[in-house]
Formats: sequence, structure tokens, C-alpha cells
Amino acid sequence: MDIMLFSSLTLMIFIIALILIIVEKTIKAIAFSILTLIIFSVIFGSFVVQDMRSLKENFLNDDKLIILQNKDEFITALIAGEELRYLNAEETLFYTTYIKERFYNTLLDDYYKIIFINVEALENIDERIPIGEKVLMKNQYILALTSNDPYSVLSKNGISKEDLFKDPPFNIENDRITLRAALLAKIYDGYIKDPSFFVENFKNNNIGLLPETAFFNLIKFLPGSAGKKLAAKFLE
Repeated sequence: MDIMLFSSLTLMIFIIALILIIVEKTIKAIAFSILTLIIFSVIFGSFVVQDMRSLKENFLNDDKLIILQNKDEFITALIAGEELRYLNAEETLFYTTYIKERFYNTLLDDYYKIIFINVEALENIDERIPIGEKVLMKNQYILALTSNDPYSVLSKNGISKEDLFKDPPFNIENDRITLRAALLAKIYDGYIKDPSFFVENFKNNNIGLLPETAFFNLIKFLPGSAGKKLAAKFLE
């Protein structure tokens, strides 16, 4: 056999063998990756299903601490469960201290979820906010929530404490936190519990929550419409 031909055949056999080895390793790597992905999907999926079951049973009725903030600055808080409740002076001092120091785990001992709402989320509400039989424009509503003197803003717009409270707390004019909480309560049913509002603002980081469980991790990667349909199962 010609030496050149023999060398060529040897080289060809070597290249074919090398390709087969590389292909075999690649197939094994792909198969391992696919298997790992399947196992991860099954485990994550089971967490999502379990989380959705918990949310459906507990989200609406269990107490949640709703915190309104402006660039990490505490504005007010609302306790939402079977009914809405405002913070009293003692609770306000307690929560503002724990929130400022980020002692969230301590607060989670008492609440199913802690929900953080940035003021920017309120830009997505309607232009006219019903307050009793009266109406407050959105810009004035947001101003009242962020003002150091919210009662003054409301008074200039013809809104009294009786419009906000069935049984006004004592000296409400000086209680900014409670007054702001009452304002926040006015949009709780119409917006914060609305799947479209919740998911849209959660995806753009205007709403956050603790603990952020499997379902909410999933929502971040889903198209908006799919996330809203899933959220509707426990928000409505």
C-alpha cells in the first residue's frame, strides 16, 4: 500500500474516531442538561402548584401588611385581611422602626405576606378617585399621600375626615399615618387586588412582597396576560 495513501487513511480514521468521541460526549452533555432541566421543572412546578394552593386558600383572608413607600421611605401601612384596618399610634411606631431596620422576618410572624407598594404604582390608577360621595383627582390624591400635611391637601379639595372614616379617630387632623392609610384603603379593592394592576406593577418592580415564593418567581418570566390569569385565581 502506498505510504501516502496509508497515512491519509490513518488520518481519516483518526479524525472520524475523534468526531465520534466528541459527538458522544456532546450527546451525553445534552442528555444530562435535558434531564437536569426536566427534574428542575418538575420540582419547581410542584412548588408553584403548592404555592398557588396556599395563595388561593389564604391570600384574601389572612392578614397582610400593605406598606406604601416612596423610594424606601415609609409613608403609611394598612392591614388587609377579612377586613381593612388602619394602624394606631403604637403600631405605627412599632412598624416604622421595624421597617426602617428591615426586620421583616419578625413582622412575618404576624402576617401572611408583606406587600410593598411604591408611589410610582399609583400613576397607573384612574384620574378620579371616589372618596365617599366626592371625587379627588389623582394628582391631589398622590399629593395627599406624600404631603407632610395630608389633611390640608384634602380640605382644599373639599374632602373631610367624615368622608374617609365612618368613625373618625380622635385628633385625626394630626395623625398623618392613619389619614394616609385611609386614603390607601380607598384603592385597595379597585386596584391593589386587581390582577392586572398587581401583576403589571410587580413585573416592573413597583410592587414587591415577602416572602417572594415560587408562584411570584414564575410570574416574572411569564407574559403579562398569562401572569394576570394566574393571579386572578387568588386575587379575585
